Amino acid sequence: MSGESHQNVGLLSLPDDGWENWETHATSSEPLLPLASDMLDQARPDSAPPLEDDIKTEYHPHSSRITRIDHFNEYGFPSAEAPKPKPLDEPWHPFHSRIDFEFAEIALKSHLNKKTVNTLIKILHACSSGAAKFTLNSHDEMREILQGTSNKLTPFEEKTVSHFYKGVEHNYPFYYRSLWDWGMDLVKNPLLASFFEWDAQRLFKFDGKTYV
Repeated sequence: MSGESHQNVGLLSLPDDGWENWETHATSSEPLLPLASDMLDQARPDSAPPLEDDIKTEYHPHSSRITRIDHFNEYGFPSAEAPKPKPLDEPWHPFHSRIDFEFAEIALKSHLNKKTVNTLIKILHACSSGAAKFTLNSHDEMREILQGTSNKLTPFEEKTVSHFYKGVEHNYPFYYRSLWDWGMDLVKNPLLASFFEWDAQRLFKFDGKTYV
């Protein structure tokens, strides 16, 4: 930056009058205090011969930044790379750990309700404490187990139901399964066997005198 060709007023010497006397302060002879922001103001000094369409930027006196002039085709582009902020040691704050943050992120993105989130948290605590063992490794593995279980029962089938309304055909997917096959699934289930009455029977009700 040019030092003598253009000088501005120091931050500490400025009266608290905002922009009121800004032209006076901008031409003060007091040297400019160096600021980090000035490191990025690598523009031509305003004393250099201007070119057509040049952009002149005058900063508020309280900023202690010098007036800068940019060529039109360079305006808006920083002339020096801004210093990168130091990475945060714990970017997941205020969560206590990164895994807590990642769990919350998944729960929010998946639109999980309160009951489901609490259930998953209980499962995670059970696993971390050693009270339970989690062995699934992927979604595909989970689907394979579920599919193998469903194949042991009567599967649902899909058919398209069509209906005309005001001359327009409307098609709707309809899922169903055979009631007979579903009933056979029930009677073959040993957990349900004791709830079925296997012998034919007749029922009578006593009316005070006899069973009718």
